Parts: sequence; structure tokens; C-alpha cells
Amino acid sequence: MMGFILSYIGITKQDTLEWWIVISIVIFNSILLISVGIIQMILYFKYKNNLNQLRCDRDNIEKIQKNCKAKCKGLIIYYKYINGTLNKFLPRLYAFNDEYFAEIDDIREYVELMKNSKVDEEKIENKKNKMIANTKQKHYDRIIDEYRRVLSNITTHLKNEIESYLNCEDKAYNVAITIKLLNKPLRQREDYFDTIVFTAFRDSMTYMEGKREIGEKKYSIYLNSDFLQCLEKEMYVCNCVNKNSENYMNENADFTKHYNSSVTVPILCQEGSKKIFGYLACDTLVYNNDKVFDREIANILYSTALLLGTYFDNISYAMEYILQDYDDFLDFIYKKSFKVN
Repeated sequence: MMGFILSYIGITKQDTLEWWIVISIVIFNSILLISVGIIQMILYFKYKNNLNQLRCDRDNIEKIQKNCKAKCKGLIIYYKYINGTLNKFLPRLYAFNDEYFAEIDDIREYVELMKNSKVDEEKIENKKNKMIANTKQKHYDRIIDEYRRVLSNITTHLKNEIESYLNCEDKAYNVAITIKLLNKPLRQREDYFDTIVFTAFRDSMTYMEGKREIGEKKYSIYLNSDFLQCLEKEMYVCNCVNKNSENYMNENADFTKHYNSSVTVPILCQEGSKKIFGYLACDTLVYNNDKVFDREIANILYSTALLLGTYFDNISYAMEYILQDYDDFLDFIYKKSFKVN
């Protein structure tokens, strides 16, 4: 348009006021356009980094949203599984009881029939005792098998869940899950001095590697920071510790061969009086001072430990009559699984 006007003026060669007005407008618009272009260029270079940062922030937000969805989905599946596992276990547990007492009743009926047949009473008594012992042993074996199956499933799924959680945080670590039990339920804090801690179970992958002890060592609560702290706290988290770390005790002198970061939570039941059955732990070996474990991971372990506490409380109650040869279920597991007396 400006070119057309200038051409028109040039052709007509009119030296009028209108010609000067048009020239002024053209010059003003040109200066304005140049100024706007310069300002846009200045603003672009000035805020270029901010725009790039906004794009990065947008990508990070999308990544965080994706990770949160993955974490939530994984946790939902995990808790659905362990709740289902324990719900299936409890009916079987009480079925064991019913079968045990039914078999004991059959033995008593058999003994009465034998007595009526005028068989020697000593032989009858010996036969009865042998049958009862065999029945008990069969149910002991069933309890142990069920106990191992339940804990194997839970520890393995917990390991997978923690590793998936860490992967969402861009932390690719292999973790180990351990269940350490006490030789008796701890009801009073002051009783921990004569309470034994032993490794009762590990996740299947750690177990198959065969590098870490199970039921070979006895530990004391007061010589281990994680056990001691969890008498009062819900969780104990430590990252990148070593033998010389301040305010950290570990009775296992070789622990740094296997891990230097861990989370420990108590396995307890607070129904009625508080009872601690043992500890649930997750650990890994870190080489770059990375803070792998946090409160969120500790909460996953703690919620699992509460379910395990309910499990141990129920099995102790349900097995009370079957396990008459033992003080309680923990005493039974301790004597059945501990290799060195």
C-alpha cells in the first residue's frame, strides 16, 4: 500500500501538503515497525531461557504425573494382593484347627473301642500317644508350609513393589526384603534385654542367591539401632551408613558387604495391649551417596508390617491348642527354623 502511494505521488509530482503528510506517515510507520521488531528480538533473547525452562517444567510435570499414576497403580495392586493373601490364609488356618480336633476326636473314639476290646491298657496308651504325636507333627508341618508360602509371596511382591517405586524415581536398585522375628512377643519395653532376634525369612531372590544368613545368628535388640529405635517409632530410615557412622549400631560386623542403606519397621499388633513380633526390613547397597529410602517407602513397609502383625496375632491365637508343646507361635517358629542353638 505504501509503495502504491509513493508511486502515485511520484507520478503526479505534486508538491503539496498531502505529499508531506504521506511521507511523514510512511517514515513514522517504518520507524515504528523497526522499533517493534527490535523490541521483539530483545524480548525473545531475554526470555528465551525462560521459555526453554517452561518447556522443561512442563515435561517434568508430565513425567511426575505419569510416575504418580504408575506408583498408585502399583500400590493398589500390591495391597490388593497381600490383603487377598491374608484373607485366604485365615480360613485355611481355622480349617487346620477343625481338622486337628476332628482327628483328635477320632483317636479318642478309637481308644475307647480298643478299651472295650480288652486290649492291654499300656499298649492302648502307647498307641494313643503315637497317633497324637503323628497328628501334631502333620499339623506342625502344615503350619510351617503355610507360613513359608504366605511370607514368600508377601516378601517377593514387596520387593517388586519397592523396586518399581524406585524406578519411578529414576533410582534403579535391587533391594532385599527381610523378616526378623523375636523368640517371644515383646509386650514391655524393658523386656528387650533377654529377647532374641533372628532372621526368619528373606525374599525368594535373596534366598536363592544364598549369600545372606537365615536362622544362623542370634541378634540383640539393644546392639542394633534399627531394632532399638523401632521399639518406640513406626520406622527407622538410614541412608549411606558404615561401620564408623555416628549414632548407628549394627551387630553384624559384615553388614556393609550387603547393604549400607535400609528401612526397618516393627511388626506389631496393637489390638488390646501392644505386642511386637519382629521387624520388617528393606535394604540395598548404594555406591554414590544417593539417598535411596524415604518416608514414603517406609510407609509402604509399615502398612505391610501392620498386616503381618495381624497375621501373627491370629495364627498365635488359632494355633494355641495345637502348639501346646511350645510357648507360642514365635517360640514354635524359632525352634523350628533356627539352625544353631
